[in-house]
Amino acid sequence: MNIKVNQDNTRTESNVSDNTVEKIYQELKDKETHNQQDLVGRVEIEHGYEDTVEFLNTNYRNFRCITTGEPYIRFVDPEVEIALKDIIDHMNDYTYDGVGLTQIDLDQFKRSYDFDRITGNTKITKFPEFNRLRNYTNVLGSCFNNCSNLEEINFSNITTISGSWCFHNTGLKNINLPNCVSFSTATGGFFADCPNLITFNAPLLETFQSGSIFQSCNNLTTVYIPNAHPTKVMQNTFYNCKSLVNLTLDMSNVTELQGSAFENCYNLPPFDISSIIIFGKASLKECHQFVNIEIDSCETIYQMTFQNCINLETVRNTVNVTHIDDTAFKGCLKLTLFEDFSSVEYIGSQVFNETLLAGQIDLSSCEYIGQKAFSGLTGLTSVINTGSITRLRTYAFSNCTNLTSIGDLSGVTDIDSEGLFYNCINLTGEINLSNINIQNGDANQYPTIYRTFNNCQKITRVILGNVRSIGYRWNTFDNGRITFYNCIKLHTVDIKHLDYFTPCEGAFRNTPSMKYFILRQTTPPLYTDDYTKDDIIDLTGFGGSSVQKIFVPDEAVNTYKVEWSNIASYIYPLSEYVPIVDE
Repeated sequence: MNIKVNQDNTRTESNVSDNTVEKIYQELKDKETHNQQDLVGRVEIEHGYEDTVEFLNTNYRNFRCITTGEPYIRFVDPEVEIALKDIIDHMNDYTYDGVGLTQIDLDQFKRSYDFDRITGNTKITKFPEFNRLRNYTNVLGSCFNNCSNLEEINFSNITTISGSWCFHNTGLKNINLPNCVSFSTATGGFFADCPNLITFNAPLLETFQSGSIFQSCNNLTTVYIPNAHPTKVMQNTFYNCKSLVNLTLDMSNVTELQGSAFENCYNLPPFDISSIIIFGKASLKECHQFVNIEIDSCETIYQMTFQNCINLETVRNTVNVTHIDDTAFKGCLKLTLFEDFSSVEYIGSQVFNETLLAGQIDLSSCEYIGQKAFSGLTGLTSVINTGSITRLRTYAFSNCTNLTSIGDLSGVTDIDSEGLFYNCINLTGEINLSNINIQNGDANQYPTIYRTFNNCQKITRVILGNVRSIGYRWNTFDNGRITFYNCIKLHTVDIKHLDYFTPCEGAFRNTPSMKYFILRQTTPPLYTDDYTKDDIIDLTGFGGSSVQKIFVPDEAVNTYKVEWSNIASYIYPLSEYVPIVDE
């Protein structure tokens, strides 16, 4: 069918003329070839659509379509036009003609937060016309947040993104920001939780101080930001980017990795971290590709920093490290070397649990060792220069089965009640905790040095400061929980002050070498055992009949003999005590 349009076939009603030309366009737009005789003439319309006018004027030289007003823009996704009209409806200082959107209409979009009205719009799929917002160069607010089906957008006009969580949880696959120079908010989250995102390209981006930008972009493989030189990587920036394998970002000036900066980046190739002073919480947790690292500048390693870096083998140049927080290296199953402990003041809970750390460690600056910090290190042989340690927590050295010496612990004033040296079967000689001061605990239930020396088969002498109790009131309490159980070479226990004494055999079960029990207080400890029929103290509480002498202050001998009349013959003045010399 040929369409003839006479030269004088013009209309003054814009909607009629627009519709006429639009029908012509729809009839012809899919033709592969264009017969010039199919369309002849000239029309004037008020608006029309840009692509319609361009198509007809380009492909039919015998036809001219003239627009007297600003043409409408046709959007690839009609839902975008609906959304933009909704925004304009809420602009206080501007209205459009109510039919279509023109470039004049789009030029009203500048730095307005009105784009927040698109938040949560799940109908929008593509917005390649975003660059038509020529004055809109800085993305503010939560623009496009949770537009989960948005797969394509044109960012070519964007120079700055400063809105928190804009573009978060969209369906974007490839992001290209050719002219963007700044991400300028600390809260970030711009492209977080975009499950389909694969590549990110921002060649001019300079300012990169924003957190959570790519958080949980599980399929993101490539990030290209060559012009940025950050001094810190903010919290959660690459958290859970499990597929990230190509990161073009200058890390040479970075001095701080904030919390979870690269957590769960399983496949990220290792990068130079020698300039980093502070490793934030979980900042490199589960980064499986790190093998040998140097941390020349590091002072603080916070909680979980390298936890479960399963291929990490050595940590070198550690001389500046002063603080290692909880579980920092836990689960580093191949870690054999942390080069230098000499400056470390604080070691948190389970720091080296489940590692292969071995040999001797020097704790010459250490003040605090947390729960299970070195627990289970079967290759650890000795700990030296321990004089500065003041606090020890439960099971700190438990199950270090080849640990032979622990150094001087006389500076320790504070220990938790449970399992400090539990099952250290080769720990040898004297353990001096003469200055501990334990003021808590229930004397009738839990001994305040509960399990502390259990199965330490080679220790010979234990010196304790102020403790609440060492016995246990339940005779049937299992061996695994008894304070000195199976300390088969233990011959002397020396206590500065004991509040309660429980006479059951729980404290010293299977201590055949036990000979001397020393109490340096003038007032006998209170006797307590709720589960016996009488209150007669006997030798079971001192390891049975192997105990030969109980030494107490000279001036208190008679008091003890009266209070403990049933074992008075075992009580001797402290002045007669002659230490046993270990072989």
